[in-house]
Amino acid sequence: MSPENETRLRDAFPALYQQDLPFGFECGDGWFDVLRDLSEKLQAAAEVGGLPQDSEDYPYATQVKHKFTALRWYGEHLTERMHMLIDEASRRARTFLSVYP
Repeated sequence: MSPENETRLRDAFPALYQQDLPFGFECGDGWFDVLRDLSEKLQAAAEVGGLPQDSEDYPYATQVKHKFTALRWYGEHLTERMHMLIDEASRRARTFLSVYP
């Protein structure tokens, strides 16, 4: 992903992307909208759970990449609901990519 789009995601969701991702976002710019939507949903799930963004239990990404046309979003402090949101985003992206390669 371009440095500009990485910065846009980090600026919009600083708590989710607080940690340095060793390899950056390992996907192309075409994944930006999927990641932005997923990030919004993960942030909302954390807020519903009553987690302030400065909490040490707030979820954050450890690796974001695509592999075999599927989104992989790995992180810490993820709830079952958040895992479901990640799986849903991956399925949606896979469907989109199979229709619009």
